Amino acid sequence: MRGNGSSSWDRRQFLKTAGVSTAGTAAVIQPAAANEDDVEVSIEFHDQETDGTYVVIESLYTEADAEVIIFHAEGDREVYRRLILEGGVELSNERIELDEPIPETQLISISVQPPEGGGTYGGSRATVTVDGSRETPPSENTVRIDHQETIGTAIVVQELSTVESGQLEISSASFTPTDHYTEIELAGGETWTDELVELSQPLRDHDYLYVTLRIDGQARSQDRALVTAGVPPVEVDPNDVLPEGYEHVPADVEAGFHYPYVLYRPAVEMETERPLFVGGLNSPTTADRLDLLVALHTHAASFVRDVESLNVPVMIAGFPRTPEDGSDLVQSLAYEAVAPNRDIDEIATDAFPADSLQQIDEQTVAMIDDARRRLADERYDVTERVHMDGFSSGANFADRMALLHPDYVSTISIGGNGAFVLPLEQWEGHELRYPIGVADYETLTGREFDIDSWRDINRFIYLGREDQPEPGDRGYHGIAPWGENGRIAIEIFGKNRVTERFPTTKELYEDAGASAEFKLYEGVGHRTSGEMRTDVRAFHRNHMDAQHATFDFAFDRSHDRIAIGKPITVTGSVENLVERTATATLTLRIDGESVETTETEVAAGETADTEFTHTFDSQGEYTLRVNGTAIGDTPVEVVERSEASPGFGAVATLGGIAGASYLAWRRTGESDT
Repeated sequence: MRGNGSSSWDRRQFLKTAGVSTAGTAAVIQPAAANEDDVEVSIEFHDQETDGTYVVIESLYTEADAEVIIFHAEGDREVYRRLILEGGVELSNERIELDEPIPETQLISISVQPPEGGGTYGGSRATVTVDGSRETPPSENTVRIDHQETIGTAIVVQELSTVESGQLEISSASFTPTDHYTEIELAGGETWTDELVELSQPLRDHDYLYVTLRIDGQARSQDRALVTAGVPPVEVDPNDVLPEGYEHVPADVEAGFHYPYVLYRPAVEMETERPLFVGGLNSPTTADRLDLLVALHTHAASFVRDVESLNVPVMIAGFPRTPEDGSDLVQSLAYEAVAPNRDIDEIATDAFPADSLQQIDEQTVAMIDDARRRLADERYDVTERVHMDGFSSGANFADRMALLHPDYVSTISIGGNGAFVLPLEQWEGHELRYPIGVADYETLTGREFDIDSWRDINRFIYLGREDQPEPGDRGYHGIAPWGENGRIAIEIFGKNRVTERFPTTKELYEDAGASAEFKLYEGVGHRTSGEMRTDVRAFHRNHMDAQHATFDFAFDRSHDRIAIGKPITVTGSVENLVERTATATLTLRIDGESVETTETEVAAGETADTEFTHTFDSQGEYTLRVNGTAIGDTPVEVVERSEASPGFGAVATLGGIAGASYLAWRRTGESDT
């Protein structure tokens, strides 16, 4: 695209408020309510004939940085191209190549809006006539699967198309993932519609499936669905697809929340205080409540796996990204999603009505209160303030919850975003409104901003060194506010995520007295690595007062098969992970029954050994657990003395070596998987 096109038109002829320009073009739309900062935008887009692979914009000017979206004005509202235009750029008779071809003659809209959405600066529409002379180009690499009922040995893939050769991978996205159900080699140019695919192993009664199209080992398209055997997906009880320890809590409007959440209870023994660990849903668009269920449950599975070793209860809030919420107003807690009585009709749908998308932060607080009530009968108490974690849009969710409700939040880890909210009302003469600053905080919340509580929140802010989009890319700007607020944000933080925003945020947080740690990770883009996840867990563990959270355990057993009357030994290593001496209380359970409890005092940063011994008096298979963690991959087999193999010998020696290797792995960190 050209940076500055020559222009023969006068921008002053275009209206700054809602109006219509005729003269052979479609309407030039400038909704005054959506353009509160009076950003000057003008566009001229005529009816035209093309081969469908491009459109011509006669003229376009935007005073502020903007995203230009070219889309079908009716019907499916398909988006044909998105591009970022820097403020001050003028286009003249610009040919715009489309990412997706226009298949037939139709009314096309061009919307000029803030880079992060939330309104419209202006727009136009015109009829694009497709001449029909072009050949249909090959479709993109894509795959789609619908929620479905199946006999359990095969599933139906609704759509698949490939430009290049690759593989179709079908795997479990559930809480206890299995190996791949199947993997199929694909030739370039393949197209499927409602294709029956046989599986290499049968499905469970209910399972969440990922279908992934890979090209050169990289995932190019992925979809997920709830697949059931014998019961239509829409009739499945949500808790029937959750394993032990998880609870699907439905929406409860009377309790203050319009959407469901998932509550996870850890299998723990120690009666020590624990924080509730909270995350938001960072998902693709969801069309209806069943889509939302699948997105919530599959996200909960991965979220809990990342923090399971902390042994804390977890709550994942199930707020949707509606098909109309391209700017991600809800899941990132944008102004529209938290301001009282804000008009949010533009992103509402029949499944997700406008009244249910109001004040998402207050709904989250109601969920937290509800989760605490449900945890009241657990053997441990729940702390008053929660821990939160989030990446990308999820980082905005956690950061903004900490700003709006600092009395509810004690510790957050946030990544994949260079700039965060500032505890400032103004900066160099500029008023800073939410979500850049707190100038309108009292109007927004009805409370004065408590900067002391905000400063007390423990923060771990992290970013990949390679997470810096090129100028012009959608992610380059990455700040939610638009108009004047957006320009101020760019003036404060800069544009590039790594080289400008991250160090600027660090400096401003230090000046504000925030309790925050910042870390950049080499060789990592817009994703979370194993090292990041390890550091996130360590950060939260070090900011927990609960005794259980100060230790890392590793245990092994002396036998997999043993005779009645012979002792089996469970040996373990207990590492104190924080900077204080603490006592670890350990309980050995066999088939859920407590058989022995021991206490071990461990100095700060040190490791202590511990041991349990038990003798079985009857045959059978027995599962051994210490503080809820299984010891060994399979149950211990107890047999008559005449059937037993020799005692420790080589088997025990190998077990000891394996245990030592496992401990070494635990201490050196996780691989980047």
